[in-house]
Amino acid sequence: MIRRNDFSLDHFPILKCWPEDGGRYITLPMVFSRNPDTGKRNCGCYRLQVFDERTTGMHWQTHKQGAEHYRRMRARGEPNAWTWRRNWRRSRGDVFGDPSSAARPR
Repeated sequence: MIRRNDFSLDHFPILKCWPEDGGRYITLPMVFSRNPDTGKRNCGCYRLQVFDERTTGMHWQTHKQGAEHYRRMRARGEPNAWTWRRNWRRSRGDVFGDPSSAARPR
C-alpha cells in the first residue's frame, strides 16, 4: 500500500527510546537522495526525529552523500527532495512517495 492521501506518521509505532531523547525517532530508515548534477542516487541510514504527523528532521554528517546532495540542491536554489522507507519491514508497501524519483517534503 502506498499512502498519498491522509498520510500520518502517527499510524506507525515510532518510539521514544531513551528518557533524554528529544522526541520520537525512526531508527535505521533507508533515506533516498539524488545528486542534482549527475542524477546518481544514494541510499543511507539517517536517524529521523518526528516533529509532527507529517514532518521529520534529519541529521546528516558533513561527509555523507545525502548531505552533499542537499548542499548541491541548496546551492542551485532547488527545493529539497528525498524519500524514505522504513527498514523494519521489507515490502513495497512501506515506500512513501515514488522511490524512483525523490518525493518532495512539505
